[in-house]
Formats: sequence, C-alpha cells, structure tokens
Amino acid sequence: KGVLVQHEVGVEVVAALVGRSSETLTSLDLSNNCIRDNDATTLSRALGGLSGLLLLDLSTNNIRDDGAVALSGALGGLSGLQLLDLSNNMIRDDCAEALSRALGALFGLQHLDLSNNSIGDYGVDVLSGALGGLSGLQKLDL
Repeated sequence: KGVLVQHEVGVEVVAALVGRSSETLTSLDLSNNCIRDNDATTLSRALGGLSGLLLLDLSTNNIRDDGAVALSGALGGLSGLQLLDLSNNMIRDDCAEALSRALGALFGLQHLDLSNNSIGDYGVDVLSGALGGLSGLQKLDL
C-alpha cells in the first residue's frame, strides 16, 4: 500500500494520514510538494513509526539542511527502506554527517538519489563512509 500526495497538501494532514497507516504503509511519495524545512521536521515525527516503509520519495521540494537533519533523525528507524529519493532539493554539505549516520542504519537500501543538490566534495567524502557499509546498494545518484 502506498500514498502519493501532490499539489502542496499540508504536511500536518499527511502526517496524520501516515500515522493512521503506520503498520501497512510501504510507499510514501511526497515529491514536488514544496516541502520546506519546518514541514520536513513535522514529517520526520510521523516517519518514526513506519517500520514497513520501503520507498520514500521527497524529491523536488525545498528541503534544506535543517530539514534534512530532521529527516535524518527519523530515517535511522526505517531499516527496511529500499529506495530513498531526496533529489532536487537544496541539501548542502552541512548536513552530510547527519545523513551519513542515518544511512548507516539503512541496511536494506538499494537505491539512493541525492542528485541535484549542493553536496560537494566534503559531503561526498563524509557520506562515502556510510555508503561503504550498505552491501545491498545497487544504484547511487549524487
């Protein structure tokens, strides 16, 4: 079961829907919804209980470093996640350490997309430490 939300739905509404589906939700697509840092923080609280989530798409939003750090705190609890798409946001090197810690716990991750952000050499270097432990990773987009 999955949820696809488009056209700037309030994150509070999405968080409430996600909370009600916490045991059965496997796919959450919130791409292209103008999600900002404060929205990502609200969303991160809802993500914590989604142990069965396999796909999380937050691409093409307005998530910056503060939002990515907030999401990183929740990602660590999504150990079964197979696809994480944070492409086309405004994530920079500043949150690489938080993302790296979260990615290190995503043992089932097969596809990670961080393309079209502002992650430079430093961020890639920090992230590479966590990526080395993800033996199932098949596709990486930076």
